[in-house]
Amino acid sequence: MTPEQIAARYFNVDAAALHAVRIKDGLTNESYRVTGGRENIVVRISNRDEASLQISRHSEAVVLDLAEQAGIGAQVLLNQPDDHVLITRELPGRNLARDEVSDSRNIARIAGLLRKLHALEVNETVRSLQLADTLQEYWRLLGNWGDHKTALHIAEESDAQTLRVLCHNDVHHLNLIDNGGQLWLLDWEYAGVGDPYFDLASVCCYHDFNAAQRLMLIDRYSTGNVAPDPARLDRMCWLFDYIKGLWFAVRNADEVR
Repeated sequence: MTPEQIAARYFNVDAAALHAVRIKDGLTNESYRVTGGRENIVVRISNRDEASLQISRHSEAVVLDLAEQAGIGAQVLLNQPDDHVLITRELPGRNLARDEVSDSRNIARIAGLLRKLHALEVNETVRSLQLADTLQEYWRLLGNWGDHKTALHIAEESDAQTLRVLCHNDVHHLNLIDNGGQLWLLDWEYAGVGDPYFDLASVCCYHDFNAAQRLMLIDRYSTGNVAPDPARLDRMCWLFDYIKGLWFAVRNADEVR
């Protein structure tokens, strides 16, 4: 079905009255802005093998509701995980540009956004992310890859952390919407209960933070529960880049198959 046809079912209107424009070249999804109905919406169609990329759409559905209730995610209008379709209300703002993320003001804003996310209460319906298990699953598909011993050591250290919180795990500028006063997060498919430093590492790695910017991020983020630990953040950044490399390798292998 086309995005217009999917939206027409939700709006109960003729698909010919709607107009869809692709707004994001996602690696696992296709997202479209659809206009012509009662309101502007975003239709996301999942287009990848979710099992090999370790995506749980049913866990994502729970997280989407939590993010909406907390005011940090878009309002969900229709979510059909089994049909790979998600419709949300369009958020009032724009994507942050990549170079804007490293601005000191935005580093502080992102730290505050993650602090709010990590404070949310979750139940057992949200998947728990064990990074060592994530590695093992990717290695099962690819074989040992790169410096796998170091990766496993850091992952096991992370999994042993007593503080485990709801994390987004994919915080880059294309998933950040800014209206000038507030930030929202999009694309929660890799969210789960895990290590907050892995979430912080995603910001650093996607935007090439230097040592000073990394320190600023954890200083602005830190609460009574999480003291700044630059060395630990560096290790998690190494692991995040390693896992990102595995993810791309699996995705490319899926395309070949």
